[in-house]
Amino acid sequence: MYWIGWRITCRPKNQGGLNFKNLKAFNLAMLAKQGWRLLTRPNSLISKVYQSKYYRYSGFLRAETCTNPSWGWRSIMEGRIVLEKGILWEVGIGLSIRIRDDSWVKDYVAITPNLSQHIEERPERVSDLILPNRS
Repeated sequence: MYWIGWRITCRPKNQGGLNFKNLKAFNLAMLAKQGWRLLTRPNSLISKVYQSKYYRYSGFLRAETCTNPSWGWRSIMEGRIVLEKGILWEVGIGLSIRIRDDSWVKDYVAITPNLSQHIEERPERVSDLILPNRS
């Protein structure tokens, strides 16, 4: 019997592998998809159930793992890590986007806005940065 390493097994057939899927990456992708459904379909039954139990006072992206979560919720929270890497806010008027905590700029790196000296309060939301003429 000839043993083949897992990395070789997962390669495409034209590269000498057996074209097996990386099951861990595939599972994380499916869990991220479930997280996306919770995020984009808040009126579905499963969204309402999870919301009432785990993130009643915040959104799905800001939910925290409680002390005794279910196996399904823990798994979806692992998928959320993958989801957060690829998700980007569409700004619009920016009322619900937090400047420093939310991903709203492509290739996001810690942003420190260059603000004028005459602004006394520290802006928290993207809407605080938008001028009345929408610039």
